[in-house]
Amino acid sequence: MSNQKWYDCNGQEISASRIENVDFTLGIADYDHRVTCKVCCGKGVRNHFYRSNCHNCHGTGYSLITKRTAYQLFALKRIKPVIGRDIEFKTRMAAGNAQADKYNIWYMSHQNVVDAINSSTRENNFLMSLKSILEKKFTLSEKQILAAAKILGVNAGGNSVR
Repeated sequence: MSNQKWYDCNGQEISASRIENVDFTLGIADYDHRVTCKVCCGKGVRNHFYRSNCHNCHGTGYSLITKRTAYQLFALKRIKPVIGRDIEFKTRMAAGNAQADKYNIWYMSHQNVVDAINSSTRENNFLMSLKSILEKKFTLSEKQILAAAKILGVNAGGNSVR
């Protein structure tokens, strides 16, 4: 159970130590969801002229304690497919060199404009700043690409430049 990842219905990862009543065939389990008391900030004690138990949380430090359902990734994809796909995408991007992969995908889709920016010899401050951004392996916004394509007279991904 320690290597299994558990998520709540919103896609937040739940610690395996909080999981109980596990059903591996369905991929669901229960966990205690605790909301920290806002009056005593989770201390359970309130200082108001004298020290006493917090009246809001009755000295526990939690204003709400409920049982909620935690899901494994395959069960979450079945119940809420959009959130499951987002989690799967984030875990893939986190594995390995995600920034380089994202940059390479972006570079392939805007290759003609990026090559024109890198090979330009014009003394243009805007193009020089774009060149320095590209050297750091950061992506450019669509507005920056369209403006650079307009300056260089290059076709920006199917849009005709006049």
